[in-house]
Amino acid sequence: KYEIYDRPEESEAAKLLDLVYYAWNIVFCKEVANLCATKKLNFTQVYTAQTKIYNDGYSKVLPNVVRPILVPHPGPITGHCTIPDTVLINEYYKNPITEFILKENTKFSKEVKDIKVQRQDFIKLRRKQMKI
Repeated sequence: KYEIYDRPEESEAAKLLDLVYYAWNIVFCKEVANLCATKKLNFTQVYTAQTKIYNDGYSKVLPNVVRPILVPHPGPITGHCTIPDTVLINEYYKNPITEFILKENTKFSKEVKDIKVQRQDFIKLRRKQMKI
């Protein structure tokens, strides 16, 4: 399946903004985890279970409003595209969302000593979750 856009700028903006949205969701997940840790709340109940309940209900009546379920992991948002694409959008169109994501990601960098090890740990965690 494919989509035809009016101009290449639209398809490129769509791809970049898709990753900004993903980064926004990662930041939200990590902040919920921080809130839960600070207030001694069960993250699995507050975030994961509640999001599943929300998604189960809305998927029947409004499937366009389901939410991603992520797993928080210490350290910055890594990978080859999410933050670089957020930087690109921020350079093209400065806005509070991309600036907030980038500021938070700088703070997340201080959560770990070795980002390379953090990334390898994250990949192991994702493989385990996905049962690869």
